[in-house]
Amino acid sequence: MAARKRKSERENKRRRDFAARPLALSLLFPILLGACSVPLYKVTPLPQNVPIEGGQTVVANSLEMTASALTEDDQAFERFETNLPLAGIVVIDLKLVNRASESTKVLKFELQDSTGKSFPLLDAKKQLKQMMKSDGVRLYAVAGRQQTLEQLQAIALPKKLSLAAREERQGVLFFQVKRDVAQLKGLLLIVKGGKQPVTLPLN
Repeated sequence: MAARKRKSERENKRRRDFAARPLALSLLFPILLGACSVPLYKVTPLPQNVPIEGGQTVVANSLEMTASALTEDDQAFERFETNLPLAGIVVIDLKLVNRASESTKVLKFELQDSTGKSFPLLDAKKQLKQMMKSDGVRLYAVAGRQQTLEQLQAIALPKKLSLAAREERQGVLFFQVKRDVAQLKGLLLIVKGGKQPVTLPLN
């Protein structure tokens, strides 16, 4: 009876050790990855002094705005190493130039489709989360994720901004539409904060 009990205890211990093995490996693997981590995605920096390709320009109250939507899969993959349009993310390149001798009021941005539906603007952190979710990324190096986040933050415009006199700003806006961007028609970027909202057609 005692021998049977000792055998049962050994079997239970073996099962506990075996069950704990995947957990130990899952904790160890990110550490090993972190030792030689690279960014999860290689984000292309903003080009210097290069006009926005295919951009629409509108001038209102001394504020010049040029915007273009990134809708081609190949271009998105080249710049972000993932297919953002297919993942339901509209990337907008935007350049703002304040030609006035005083600062602008706080500017806000909104994206609408031809039906008037508005879509949420994502900050860099939420944008990275959507990229990882779309690609099914669950196991990663923390340092690599942080590097990609910093790259996105370097190009992303804030949700609200004000331009000083004669200031220029260029960056990217990320909007979540939750469908293939190719299905959307009549996209409009609306810039609010002036006397009247300014609308820029994107496609």
